[in-house]
Amino acid sequence: MVVTSEVPQGSVLGPLLFIMFINDIGNNLESDFLLYADDLKLFGTNPDSIAKDLVTISSWCDNWQMTVAPNKCECIRFSHMKKYAKLRPPALSIDGIRQGTTALIVLRIAKDIYVLNCGCSLALAVTRENAVQLNFNLHNKDNESEKQRIQYLGVDPNHVLNPTRAVGDLQRTHLYEECKDFSHAKGPPVISTPDVQHFKINDSWQHLILLSDGVIQNLKEVEVDDIPTEVFVRLSKDHTLTSTAQALADAFARKHLDAFITMRDDKNCCISSHREEMTVIVVKLSEEFYEKFDPTGSSLESTNATNDISYIKPYVDSTNFNSGKNYEKMKQIASK
Repeated sequence: MVVTSEVPQGSVLGPLLFIMFINDIGNNLESDFLLYADDLKLFGTNPDSIAKDLVTISSWCDNWQMTVAPNKCECIRFSHMKKYAKLRPPALSIDGIRQGTTALIVLRIAKDIYVLNCGCSLALAVTRENAVQLNFNLHNKDNESEKQRIQYLGVDPNHVLNPTRAVGDLQRTHLYEECKDFSHAKGPPVISTPDVQHFKINDSWQHLILLSDGVIQNLKEVEVDDIPTEVFVRLSKDHTLTSTAQALADAFARKHLDAFITMRDDKNCCISSHREEMTVIVVKLSEEFYEKFDPTGSSLESTNATNDISYIKPYVDSTNFNSGKNYEKMKQIASK
């Protein structure tokens, strides 16, 4: 039906027509809801269902050309558990982008290691004595400086899921008004500034371990504070690299499951029944920089160059990188 006329705002007929217009907004919702005039309340015990319903509502509004005001929306969580506040907030968002990503890059040039991190993944160097953390500025709300940055942009880190999980063009933090895709933006985009670190490999380094943000989140939930030590203790030297990575992931998963089974009947338990997906990458540091690896004993699919091939200087682009205590060294390499 095409609407060709309208009634004045505040008229007696207006509210009735509006209620008729939006009456089917809840037809495909999974959660319970209450609807009164232009006020809609969703409630339930499953955050995933509520998140899905918010997407459904947003699609309904787009279809019927209605505007949602996210700044007027509120999320309230009720619980009798005192430690519930430690749980990560549910993934709730409306009329916005929920997706995000993290990036962790480790570049080796001879005896130099460069670690670029944007997000909350973790890189470790395993030596004969311990495991050394290679990136320090994790982009999450536990990082006080990152939390303050997010709050300055007008985002509440306690009510938005992983707001710092944002990789993008750093120039857009200053020139976002010129992009038509951001025409409705009320402030600069939440883009994490990459953290760049530089290290010199010494003879004690044996492996590089890369842990995805899912590993960090799962270990955090079971109150593992010293992740490098946890990795070092569980690293078995008699495995291939592939089985070592799998063994680490399995050990972390068991630790999370055991903690949940043990604590699930505790009213103060704050361990989620949902375990994050995990990725563990183990790279063996060869004694020779140009060492050919046996694919059956390595997690690497290809082989390195042989000694008779001359060293080629890699292209390093450090444009717009302005964080990390060693980023100046990165710029020096790029300028040579």
